[in-house]
Amino acid sequence: MKNSVSRTAFTLIELVVVMTVIAILGGLGFSAGTAAARRARVTGSAALVSAVTATIATRQDRALSVPRPGGMRHHQLWDVNRDGLLDGEPTVEQASLPPAERYPAEVLAIGYKGFIKTTGMSLSPSFIDRSGRVVDSWKHPLRIRWATEIYGANGFGVWSAGADGLDNGATGVGDDLLGWKIRND
Repeated sequence: MKNSVSRTAFTLIELVVVMTVIAILGGLGFSAGTAAARRARVTGSAALVSAVTATIATRQDRALSVPRPGGMRHHQLWDVNRDGLLDGEPTVEQASLPPAERYPAEVLAIGYKGFIKTTGMSLSPSFIDRSGRVVDSWKHPLRIRWATEIYGANGFGVWSAGADGLDNGATGVGDDLLGWKIRND
């Protein structure tokens, strides 16, 4: 007669194999989730850049004329302080800016309120920083520049510096999301 022993536990090798399979499946799921999150950030930022570009393009008053002694002074709207970033709320932003990038006193005196308040554009709070600037999915402020030879008929370009935060501007190098090159592919 043979003794029959019933097995009620896993061997160490079986446990290691099961744990390895679970780790591999978890790793695959994590990398797929990370890729989906990155795509969502890129898509959200591209849509934001397109919406901001369309909002600016529909505005006819791209310059702000401010009276000052000796005549009028003209400022290009949306980057009145000429720092290359889409304007936030000037009175909030002013304190954190270096002197060369501060808003001119005459602009503050007439009550310029920055891009969002001037256009009335409705944005999710996740796309607005504490100073009222429009920021992309990575919390980098949107860039803006005027140059017809680069940006075409609108004469201006709006872009996101992308995940790396490095401003490659009109070069198209890196991960920048360029408003004049975004297509709905």
